[in-house]
Amino acid sequence: MLVLFVVVPSSSVLYARAGSSLACTASGAGVAMEQDQDREQVQGEGAGGYEGLLREQAGELNELWVRAGAPSLRVIEKRAAELFADEGVRLAPATLHALFGGTKYAGAEKVLLLVRTLMSWDGPGRRCIPPANDDPVLNAWFERWAAIKRAKPPRQRARGKPDPGIAEIEALLQRGRRLRDEGAIEEAEDYFRSALDRAIASRTRGQEGWAWDGLGSCSWREGHRELALKFFTRADRIADEAGDVLLKAWCLYNFGVYWRRRHKPAVARKFFEQALAVAESCDEGHGVIGWTHHELAEWERDQGNIAQEREHYAAAVRIGLAYRDDVLAGWSLVNAAWCDERAGDAVLAGRNFAHALEVGTRIGHPGIVAKAGEGLARTAGPTNQ
Repeated sequence: MLVLFVVVPSSSVLYARAGSSLACTASGAGVAMEQDQDREQVQGEGAGGYEGLLREQAGELNELWVRAGAPSLRVIEKRAAELFADEGVRLAPATLHALFGGTKYAGAEKVLLLVRTLMSWDGPGRRCIPPANDDPVLNAWFERWAAIKRAKPPRQRARGKPDPGIAEIEALLQRGRRLRDEGAIEEAEDYFRSALDRAIASRTRGQEGWAWDGLGSCSWREGHRELALKFFTRADRIADEAGDVLLKAWCLYNFGVYWRRRHKPAVARKFFEQALAVAESCDEGHGVIGWTHHELAEWERDQGNIAQEREHYAAAVRIGLAYRDDVLAGWSLVNAAWCDERAGDAVLAGRNFAHALEVGTRIGHPGIVAKAGEGLARTAGPTNQ
């Protein structure tokens, strides 16, 4: 049996607020990585920065492990598979060894799954019911993981003079995304096509892939699903060629959405699981992870699995709030409230509708505001709005 050495943890501290980010800016001398105030705060708290936070997490995990009776890694792996097979996340011994040793970063899904698995024992050989994915007891664990994610050093990029042509294509892609998200689909398509033409002419395959992805998303929103699939497939091929992990994760997510709409749940589930796995290996994959949880919640609803639906919406809400993806957080809060309402918990539904209304109002999103307001009126009454 592999012996785990218990790491004495430092005092539990919840670090800076969720939602900070690392910004990359280009200068004449090359690409410089800028740290925001949250990361400076995390690294300046005496915890040793990124590595110190990993060790602190490991210490807390080792405490849970001891309280669970110090089960072997294989026993933990088997227990997690028995309890959470439907969630599509596997706790391999190598991952467990790295988490307990504090030597390697792991995605939130694996950290929280390990915590829930260890909490399924209340002593040596004594099994109990583990917490659900949306249990408040996991909030501190998620915030600690988010602090680690914020402190994680960015991947170094090759230094050199930025290509003005590449910057121009990227500007076209960014403009296309903004217009698409604002609902100006035809204008967005013009920008994506311009970016595609220039990317093909300059043989910048990575940006060509993102242009195809943008055109696919526009076609999807216009209701042209088969055309969208062709565009996403081209983007996926280029992601493989260029080694663009983030683009690959989004393509897998898009394939999952397509097949769920085509009423092929098994195929859709497979793509969603692949999207999560790929996104977890990417520094910027939180958007894919959050929206994939949102889609998996709808997938579980289609299968009649209410408890799993609520868990996935709760995960989507946490990620949306942590990374300031307000649209994800707002819609996931609305859907989580609908789950609570169907379950007869009007109080919790009202809280989630109120939170969604606050998010929707802050970002000026009429759809979220309308649905949250309607739900709040049903659950909390007009006098409490």
